[in-house]
Amino acid sequence: MDISLAANIAMAALPFAFIAGLSLMRFAQGADRPGAVVDGYLGWAIVSYASAELLGAFGQIGFLPILAVWGAADAWLLYRLWCLRARVTAFWRFKISTGLLIVATIGAVTLFVALTTAPNNWDSQMYHLPRVEHWIQNRSLAFYPTSISRQNEYGPVAETLLLQTRILGGSDVFYPLVQWVSMVCAVAAVFRITRQLGGDQPQCWIAAVFLMTLPIGILESTSTQNDYVVTALLACGVTLGLEAMAEPRLALGRILAAAAAVGLSGMAKPTGFLFGAGFAVWFAIGLSWRVAPLAWLCRAAGVALVLALAIVPFASRYMATREGPRSDEIMLVNASFGVRPTVDNLFRHVVANLVTGVPPIDAVMSRTAQSVATALSLDTYRLDTTVPGQPAFEPPRLYIFHQDFSPNLFHTILILVALGTIAARWQQPAPAVRRIYWIAWLAGVVVFAAVLRWGLWITRFHLTAFALAAPIVATAWPQPWSHSRRAVALQLLLGLSSLPVLMFNQLSELVPLSAAVQRSAIAAFRILGNRPLPLLRDRASYLAQSAMERLFVQRLPLLGPYQSAIESIARSNASQVGLILGGDSWEYPVWRMLRDCKLDHPVRIEHVDVSGNPPWPLGPFVPDVVFWSLGEGEPPPTLAVDGREFVRIGPPGVAVVYARIGFASPEY
Repeated sequence: MDISLAANIAMAALPFAFIAGLSLMRFAQGADRPGAVVDGYLGWAIVSYASAELLGAFGQIGFLPILAVWGAADAWLLYRLWCLRARVTAFWRFKISTGLLIVATIGAVTLFVALTTAPNNWDSQMYHLPRVEHWIQNRSLAFYPTSISRQNEYGPVAETLLLQTRILGGSDVFYPLVQWVSMVCAVAAVFRITRQLGGDQPQCWIAAVFLMTLPIGILESTSTQNDYVVTALLACGVTLGLEAMAEPRLALGRILAAAAAVGLSGMAKPTGFLFGAGFAVWFAIGLSWRVAPLAWLCRAAGVALVLALAIVPFASRYMATREGPRSDEIMLVNASFGVRPTVDNLFRHVVANLVTGVPPIDAVMSRTAQSVATALSLDTYRLDTTVPGQPAFEPPRLYIFHQDFSPNLFHTILILVALGTIAARWQQPAPAVRRIYWIAWLAGVVVFAAVLRWGLWITRFHLTAFALAAPIVATAWPQPWSHSRRAVALQLLLGLSSLPVLMFNQLSELVPLSAAVQRSAIAAFRILGNRPLPLLRDRASYLAQSAMERLFVQRLPLLGPYQSAIESIARSNASQVGLILGGDSWEYPVWRMLRDCKLDHPVRIEHVDVSGNPPWPLGPFVPDVVFWSLGEGEPPPTLAVDGREFVRIGPPGVAVVYARIGFASPEY
């Protein structure tokens, strides 16, 4: 391996080494193993977000400042671990169980995918990853002109985690690890929550297996989306909140840590605040009950300060550029509120997770759901609570293995059965904390359904709810049942149910399932007669694809035009590259492909021809060339940007380049 490449990889791994080091240190200091992982993850998130905001406030986001932060943090941890070395090794001593083997196996497979795949999620190409590039270029988190408003308007926490490894390593090689590490933390947190609710060791492993085998969770664990970051942070907040209420002589630090986790969860995505609403009310009451006024005042002031530090920096940037309702606010937030719209939405959320991907079965399910809705006087398609343009019940078919749309059939059934069991056994004795947990979880789900519109991709938002439901599923049954063979069988069935999702991930397909194989399977099992499965297609495993093919796997027809356009920009020696993009255009490949060209001069990339946006953080910008990809219409032969005329290079296409007249000849 090239020495410089090895050095880049080592530096990119520094933030992840911090998680491992802090987890080991907390364990050596006496924390339980899942609690140590929670502390390690939360510490990483806090340092990442705080350093990005603090350095960005002074325009100092860059390699040396970030290296100084993580170099100092890791050096301190190494010193502390050396002092505690006698107690560290016990962290790796596990008692082998069925649950541990299932969790470890899925963890190993997803880790391999995370380290070998590309950040190819659609949303990541549009706004998750481009905003990181703009922050690095601008050396701050300041808003900037963009035609893709979500780059500015969405919470920044998850992307600040990506920012650290991107700056240190100079590449996106470890990007998927952010979600994978978040999955590991979420599993540790739900394991711990189950124990805090009175569950025994087998029940804790049932909760861990439940989450680890969740289809949408497996698919997201190797992506560059942010739902697992939201989930991990909120789960950290819940377990720390439970710990805070259980301690007779409470340290203020645990309360503040819980508040930080919940605040960061919501700043990664507002779903963290929605699903956490019930828990927030519970913890606020529980930590205020029978507390001396002075102690209560200290707690309230501390929590308010922590939440302000988490929320205010981004909120101030957001409000400074707000000129009325944002487009995504109109698209995602319900237009009407009340009991009926909420119940209608709850029903649709459940049905969305009962899809199998097999058209005949899904057609029966859809008709059954419609009949049930009619019998209950529910409205299954309300314009005011549905994302514009979305159908009522549309089976995802091929997308059952897609990280944006995957349903969670078996896990939904288990939750429904668990809730039914709880209702049937409500009069029987149960720990009070467990009952309140059930209510807090359900309150968060209701708030989520009451606020957000329903859409086909809504199942990925459900990840947080499923994670926090894992302790409910694990503790709903009589405790002796968790020690029986039926509990082992349940874990094995969940593990087996996860195999298709692991193998046939639409964006990182390990096993190529050819059309011929699918037809043979259909004939052999006589499931659908001569009708093809919705998965029907011929595509090689992602391991057989080039790096660029992996990046463009969702839109392969764009690869050729983007390559031609980037080659034109590279040949022009342009140092100022303008972007004219549509609201759903793919921007990140422009940054990635220009970076791969290893140009001998710096390049500044900015959105142009955008109105009503903040100024460029780096000052005035005059493009030498313009990359155009609006996603609709044919590119004109010429265009004007800020009064300057640009001429198109080459024939029209989905991605073309324009050169400023006087800068270069259109023939270069």
